[in-house]
Amino acid sequence: MNIKQIQCFVAVADTKSFSEAARLMYISVSQISKMVKGLEDELGHELFERKKSGIILTREGMKIYSIANKVLRDFDEFELVRERSGRESLIVLGLPDVYMDNVFTDYIKLQTENDYFYNLSNVPIDNMCQALHVRKADMGFAYIEKRRKTAIQMRLADFALEFTPITKTKKFMFVNSKHKLASAKHVSLSDVEKADQIKINGTDFLEAEHIKSTYGNMFTKPVMRMLTLSLPTAVNMVKNTDMVYIGCDVFDCVPGREDIKRVELAEMQEDIDFGYIKRHNIEMSSIAKEFTDFVTSKIPQ
Repeated sequence: MNIKQIQCFVAVADTKSFSEAARLMYISVSQISKMVKGLEDELGHELFERKKSGIILTREGMKIYSIANKVLRDFDEFELVRERSGRESLIVLGLPDVYMDNVFTDYIKLQTENDYFYNLSNVPIDNMCQALHVRKADMGFAYIEKRRKTAIQMRLADFALEFTPITKTKKFMFVNSKHKLASAKHVSLSDVEKADQIKINGTDFLEAEHIKSTYGNMFTKPVMRMLTLSLPTAVNMVKNTDMVYIGCDVFDCVPGREDIKRVELAEMQEDIDFGYIKRHNIEMSSIAKEFTDFVTSKIPQ
C-alpha cells in the first residue's frame, strides 16, 4: 500500500468517476483502475460498486474512505512542515467557491526578494475552521450569505474565529458566451432550472435539489448536477460546454473570462459578504496584512 493508491481511491470516491479521477491525478484511466484494484486486493474488500447510475462506495469502502482522508490530511501536514523548513510563511485557505488562485499567484510573483513559503488550499468550512483554530493557516476567504451569516458566525465562534467582510456581491449565472441565456440582461430561477447545472462541492445555490438519472427525473424540471471540487474546474466546464454555474463574483481575473458571460439572477439578489476569516483577537502577521490589502486592491470598484 502506498500514498498514491490512497490518493487515487479518494479521487475516484470524490468524483464518482474513474475517468474524472484520472484527469485530476494526471494519469490514465487504466493506471488509476490498477491502483484502486491493488488497494482492494491488499485490503481484501471491494471498495466500489459499479451501477448504472454510477460508481458508489461499498459499506467497507465508506469506512476506508474516512480513514484514507485522515491519512491524506496527515501526509499533507507532514509535507507542509517539510517544505516550510523554518521559513516565514503565508498559508491561505479558500472555500471551493472562491476563485483565489490567480490573485494568490499574482501576489507571489511580486515577492521576488522574499524567501517565504506560500501555500493556498481550497477546503470546506469545517476544515478551514479547524486549521485556523490550531494555527495551521494564517487566514481563509469566503462568501457568506445573509441568511446563513448568523449560523456561520456561531460556528466560527466555537473555534475562536471571526469573519471580517471586505465587500458585498450577489449571485449570478455564468455561462458560455454562446449559451442561449448568455444575451439576457437577467434570468429567473425557472429559466436556470431548464439548463444543466454544475454544483460546487459543499455549495448549493439553488432552492431545491434536482437529479436527472437513468431511472428518470425525480422532479418535473430536471437539472443535471455535476459535482466538482474547485471553482476553476467549474469555470473550465462552463467555458467549454452548455452547462451553467451559479455563484458569486468578486474577482475579474478568471482566465478566458471573455468566453464566459455573467447574467444577473432576478430572484436571488440577496447581498452576500466576501471577506476573510482569522483567529479572534490575534494580530495578523505583516505578510497576511499585506496579502489582505492586495486582495482588496484586486476587487473591481
